[in-house]
Amino acid sequence: MILQKTVSAIALAMTLAMPFCASAQSGVEEMETKGKPNVLVDYFWFTKNMRYASLAATQLRGYAIESLMNTKRAEIMDVETLPALQIEAERREEGVNAGDDAERIKVMAQEGANAILTASVTNVIVEKKKLDDGSIYYEAQVAYTIKTINPNNGKAILSRNFTHGGTMLGDDTGSTPEEALANTCKQARGGLTGFFQEAFPLFGLLLETGEVKGDKLNSAYISLGDNHGVAKKDKFDVCVVREIAGNKSTKVIGEAEVDAVEGDNISLVKIKKNQKEVKAAIDAGQTIVFKSKPKGENLKDKLGKWGF
Repeated sequence: MILQKTVSAIALAMTLAMPFCASAQSGVEEMETKGKPNVLVDYFWFTKNMRYASLAATQLRGYAIESLMNTKRAEIMDVETLPALQIEAERREEGVNAGDDAERIKVMAQEGANAILTASVTNVIVEKKKLDDGSIYYEAQVAYTIKTINPNNGKAILSRNFTHGGTMLGDDTGSTPEEALANTCKQARGGLTGFFQEAFPLFGLLLETGEVKGDKLNSAYISLGDNHGVAKKDKFDVCVVREIAGNKSTKVIGEAEVDAVEGDNISLVKIKKNQKEVKAAIDAGQTIVFKSKPKGENLKDKLGKWGF
């Protein structure tokens, strides 16, 4: 049995960049000490000549925070609670953003941020529509770029473009322009889940093997559970930690799926692919890492991108 361990993406990346320690267990200890990253949620940016952009930025930011909280992947810091980082609305409208302001990024690092979350609203469309009976309603679409930034060097960790609304599903409409936009922005609450899972993946280790049949490992217990937002059917890459030119790296050797979350820091997973390879790696004494796989983009956002 391996001692219970959990690591963040940032912690693992730092550990993998270090030379191998005397044993795999000592490397595991280094991973564990980092914990969840502190993610500072900066302002969501917009331009003053874009109608409804300010409202869209405010609403998207609120739903993004809610979505990130629901993943349980990070400790959240809010720029609006840090006086040294607050910026007046007029300056935000001019387009000064986190990625362009080196001094603000420096302050964010000093405040203890391991990553910065920000976004820029790139397009807002609100159209007036009329039903056959003559009644009026409004339909909205909002597009934005969201990214995470490393405060130590100002470089983007992950950046993605999203479009909500503009579909035929009816959840982007309202009796007023503001209501239509609010309903559209609300889609970010679920639509950003995969982005945050990709930006802040979970890394857990093997606690104990489960069902073994011959030369195949069919199930195992891993060091991730309720505390990390793990849910049934969540998928993980099964990796081995290896050394290449004196540095640590991971190699995917299989795939696992959560069968049951059994506690704050424990889940039962089924090994879905390459059961033989996974068992052979364990028998050989290799360190096994389970890396979470992000959920795919939802249908609503795909339809919005495609213009349906």
